Amino acid sequence: MSKLGEQLHLNDAQVREAERRLELQRTFIARLHASSKDTTSARESLEVIRDILRGLYLQRLQLRRRMGRGK
Repeated sequence: MSKLGEQLHLNDAQVREAERRLELQRTFIARLHASSKDTTSARESLEVIRDILRGLYLQRLQLRRRMGRGK
């Protein structure tokens, strides 16, 4: 596997993990809300996860573009 291919494979795994964590955080926020507890900190954490995921998506796009040029 090429270096770019390895990077894309790693990125895919990181994206899957970040998406999983995003869903877990959404579920956690829903539970807090249902219990009438403060969700401020949990929502801030959700935004951090979203930012990380956006960065990973951008990295994926860049890797795919670079792989396309290498053909």
